[in-house]
Amino acid sequence: MWWKWVMALLAASFIFAVSSVGYWVYQQIEKKDMEIERLDKFANRKPRNDLPHIGYMAPKIELPNANNEMIALAGSEKHTLVVFWTEWSSHCQTELEKIKQLYAEKGKDIRFLLVNDAENDDEKSAAALVNEKSLGEVTVYDREGLVSEDYGIEVYPTVFLVGTDGKIKDRWVGTLTEQEWNERLSPVAHAQANQ
Repeated sequence: MWWKWVMALLAASFIFAVSSVGYWVYQQIEKKDMEIERLDKFANRKPRNDLPHIGYMAPKIELPNANNEMIALAGSEKHTLVVFWTEWSSHCQTELEKIKQLYAEKGKDIRFLLVNDAENDDEKSAAALVNEKSLGEVTVYDREGLVSEDYGIEVYPTVFLVGTDGKIKDRWVGTLTEQEWNERLSPVAHAQANQ
């Protein structure tokens, strides 16, 4: 009689194990499909000659934060560091750690504006990540992808330094060392502090 219970327990364990593996495989396939969709979007983008360049006016940014309050790039009395990022990019996660430190050190002299590509990202995960790093108050969400398109974003992270006059002062793509960040931002922070 006891062997029937053992057989039933083994059968239930087997069914549970198979369904768990099946669910895990389903999640991996779903994740890959989302990644392929993102890559297809960029692969099908037509080349543009009107992308923002250093010395030109920065395209308008007016996007909602996590509380759906609209935040604009225009009108800042400080230089603004605009960082386009996604939660799924390991390079962005590395840079967010550096940005957290820079924001603590230079936030009084330089405005920080983190633009999440919410059209192609999980906004809840992105919000949790920036809140964990105390950057939620400077993060906005590009839910339709229009601002990212205006800036020609194809690689994450992409960073723009926008002056008080609204013109792009610097632009870079990818990760920087701590020293490179300081070399790019220290003169701006110093000039801003002396105004």
